[in-house]
Parts: sequence; structure tokens; C-alpha cells
Amino acid sequence: MLVWWVPEQVRPAYFHLSAPPAGLRVLSRRTIVPVPYPAHLFVATGHKLGIYALAENQRPTATTAVLHSPVLNVYTDGSLCWGNIPKPKTLAVSAIPEFERALFDSWSTHPNAGQELTVTSKGGLVKLWDDLAAREAVRFPVSRLKPFARNRRQRAAQKSGAMGEPMTLARLISESTR
Repeated sequence: MLVWWVPEQVRPAYFHLSAPPAGLRVLSRRTIVPVPYPAHLFVATGHKLGIYALAENQRPTATTAVLHSPVLNVYTDGSLCWGNIPKPKTLAVSAIPEFERALFDSWSTHPNAGQELTVTSKGGLVKLWDDLAAREAVRFPVSRLKPFARNRRQRAAQKSGAMGEPMTLARLISESTR
């Protein structure tokens, strides 16, 4: 298992939406545009790459709560949708740049099912990215990201306000080794 974090930063994002919603200002066509990303946490195992956002731009500790990543290629369970992205051939520190390229340097074509439930944003995730691109924002509004909930039951509890303990880095690691 590899676990690491990437600080928040403005970087190029690749958008080619297969069915762009009406009213987009920037993302209605294929484009590469600089946008702000929140700090991210990566958890790579032999069979999965988990990707999560962090509320603070600092190295996480075991008790750090994790958020849903706003990246379109990430499923609501935190795993990367590989599509046609080349997978690193090894699970080693030397492969970290390949894992990061898989997330940050791949084309976003559509939000995955349920991703609209991972943000508190009028218009959903695509419109949030479009607004950030159009405004040339330099900080991602992490307050709009919801705490990470791995499955439908946890998301339902979260929605009703009965979530209980937040998902932490320690819990993620523990559950990833099962």
C-alpha cells in the first residue's frame, strides 16, 4: 500500500464532456484550462487507487477527516475510473508520478453516477468546475465538498444527519487492508 498527499494547487484540467449541460461558459467544448484543486490524498493498493480531498492544505495525520474528491473521474466510493488511462505496472514509490498523472492529466468526459451527491453546489459538480474555470479561480471552495462516505448506507446516514464518526485517514487505511 502507498499513501501520500498532494498540496492544493492550480493546474491544467482536461475536459471533454460527452453531454455538457446547458449554460456552461467554458466547459461546453473540449478544453484544457487551469483550475484550482484542493489538497488530495491518494491510497494505492494492488487492486485500487483511492482518491480523496482534504479540507486543509497540510500533511494529513491519522485523525484527519477526508472529503469526497471533486474530480470527475473518481467514483463515489473514492476509486479512480481508469477508463483508458494506463495503469502503473508496479506499486512502488517510483510509480507515484504515474498515479498522479492518471488523476490530474486525464480527460474528464462525464461525472460518475452519484457524484452530484458529493458536493453542495447549485447546478452540480460540472457547473462548479465551469464556474471555477470561468472565474479563473485560484482556490477550490473545499467547504462545498461533503465528508467522504464509502457506500450508499453511509451517504444516506450522512444525508439524514446521523453520519456519526467521520471517515479518517486511519479508518481508510484500515478498511483498505481488509
